[in-house]
Amino acid sequence: MDISQYLNNMEPEKVKKLIPKLEADEINTFLWKEETVIHRHSDWEFTATTDGTGVNLVNGEVYYSTPDVFLLLGPNHVHKQTSDLPISRRDICVSVEKMKTFADLLSPDLYAQLCEQTKPVQIKLSMQAFGELHERLNKAECIDKKESREAILTSIVMYLLGVYVENTSEKFVPKDILNFLQKLQDPSVFSMRVNDIIDLSSYSHSHFIKLFKKYVGKTIIEHVSDLRLSYAAKLLANTDSPVITIASNVGYDNSSFFAQKFKKKYKVSPAEYRNSFRQSD
Repeated sequence: MDISQYLNNMEPEKVKKLIPKLEADEINTFLWKEETVIHRHSDWEFTATTDGTGVNLVNGEVYYSTPDVFLLLGPNHVHKQTSDLPISRRDICVSVEKMKTFADLLSPDLYAQLCEQTKPVQIKLSMQAFGELHERLNKAECIDKKESREAILTSIVMYLLGVYVENTSEKFVPKDILNFLQKLQDPSVFSMRVNDIIDLSSYSHSHFIKLFKKYVGKTIIEHVSDLRLSYAAKLLANTDSPVITIASNVGYDNSSFFAQKFKKKYKVSPAEYRNSFRQSD
């Protein structure tokens, strides 16, 4: 496809149309056949061509629009879609409020991650998957009952966001961090002092703490505490070892502090937790 004729005439920084804000709970779908002017959305839009290859100019960069790729565009994207042949385009429009709700169901950091993207998020599907989604979107557009239409669109948006999360979750995590997390599953490792655990990484302490929080979503201390308490719960349920011994085995020298942490997580004391398993036998 020759796109030079379009690039020569486009002014990506000049917004000719601002799409009005959707209602807070609004989600809808449209099938378009005409080109768009350079515009900015107030909300979120999933868009894909349905019967050919087009061009989407987003924040001054060119992206090809094909039937197997949904582009996710938000309020920080200025764009225009065009093609050298007549093609159809399927859009799903989602309000900012609703998109945040959807994203929060998948990950507490997902919405912030989407908002930071200056490039459009590209969600690639198999042609079979896209065909099935396209059929469902056609049906949804024809349904008069608002609740039924929105239920179908919600399931499709959640599916698309899920594909994005699945395809990007490991890509964004450095291999060193992934290997470290695997090593940390060993009780002999997570029972060590936290500073000694960090020494097992290839980073300085300050840099490691920042990286861990960024990619794991919680601090190294929080993660180690979760591993220790989960393993302690397993030992309490399956062994007769004294609580003080279990506390020491999972990395707590102070059994009172261990009991305090355990109760905060499981809402019962270590002894009560153990007794609940004994009573169920």
